[in-house]
Amino acid sequence: MRQDIVVDAELIKDKLNIEGRIAIYGIYSDTGKSIIKPES
Repeated sequence: MRQDIVVDAELIKDKLNIEGRIAIYGIYSDTGKSIIKPES
């Protein structure tokens, strides 16, 4: 089952400013790398 969720950039910014982190599931990369894997 595919589920598309849209996240607003402002929400991400606010969450990072308040909590210092944000969890975004389903986006995969190797540790220490910024390249998103194709299976994401």
